[in-house]
Amino acid sequence: MSTNTQAAKRFQPTPEQLALSEERKAKKAKIAISNREPASEDTTETGRIIERSWIPTDSTHSHQGQRVKVFTWNLLAQCLVRRNLFPTSDCLKSSQREPMIFRELLATQADILCLQEVDRLDKLLPVLEQAGYAYHYASGPEKQHGCLIAFKAKLYNLLSTRKVQYDDEEIRPDGSDKARRDFNFAPDDPGYSLLVGDPLLAEQEQRLLPSYVVHMSVDPTVPRVSKDEAEEGKRDPDKVITSARLAIPTDGLLSPDELAAFFAEIPRLRSVYDVGLGNAKEQGIPTYGGRVTLGPSRRGYHEPEYTSYTHYWKTVLDPVGRTSCVVSVLSPHKKADIELGLPQKDVSGSDHVSLAAELCWHDVDADYPKILISE
Repeated sequence: MSTNTQAAKRFQPTPEQLALSEERKAKKAKIAISNREPASEDTTETGRIIERSWIPTDSTHSHQGQRVKVFTWNLLAQCLVRRNLFPTSDCLKSSQREPMIFRELLATQADILCLQEVDRLDKLLPVLEQAGYAYHYASGPEKQHGCLIAFKAKLYNLLSTRKVQYDDEEIRPDGSDKARRDFNFAPDDPGYSLLVGDPLLAEQEQRLLPSYVVHMSVDPTVPRVSKDEAEEGKRDPDKVITSARLAIPTDGLLSPDELAAFFAEIPRLRSVYDVGLGNAKEQGIPTYGGRVTLGPSRRGYHEPEYTSYTHYWKTVLDPVGRTSCVVSVLSPHKKADIELGLPQKDVSGSDHVSLAAELCWHDVDADYPKILISE
């Protein structure tokens, strides 16, 4: 039993090994850059995208404090592209996607770029450098893609870094390797409500219960699913739990009440787009709350209608936060423009919608709660 438990544990590299891996990745990227011709910002017809305008959301505070444009985007790493995942896309090759991606990255002239699913650094980094950005890239052990933060080199300097291994994050200090978290959730998801401080609705608590499972990689004693059960699961995957078992109290997963208590200890967050589009209702822009059963009083109602749109999934994902007022936001895509499913030629090179906001920091910001950009 002890041997099985030890075998189930994931390999944990030492800090020295992680540092060495990062150093090797950086060296490879620099070598690749030095061997390339200077990159050009100029895009040909293959780089056309749908241009999007800025929406003013707070004229009262627009000339006060420090202003900064922040851009966030999941690029869809080329190493993750599969035809079966994007059957309606007409641009899955890197040569088709990258000109559009580079153009969209630079179109907003943002001061700070927050990028996820970043790979092919030898192609991306020269574009950022020529546009005047410095950057910091990090990825997890054995990951082929990672996260990158780029910033205008004339405005900012890199002071320090902290690398977060999402796969290894625990939900409480006394947790174990069994505890894992999913950071992707829509505005009506229990996770969103917990982050922004809304009480969990009864239906949200019910949605949590099926997620209380323990995978066989954590507990090797989990029985294998029979072929007949697997076939039934294909018809309705929510009805049959495969390669996992229902959780028990000793597994250490937090109950709904414990989750609410845990999140009550962290600063409350508000979404940039929930605030911004809520202040620009007269624009008539379709929002998430307008297409799902979510009361107007619930936070998240004014999120964009979609921030990820493909043949198989259509949703709103991924938050990050900061205290500020929202001066303006980049207009979301119209559903009609992405109806065929992203990525699409002349629309966007990623399956995610890029989002951006112009924020304003004040000396006194007590009236402005923590803000997050959901993407």
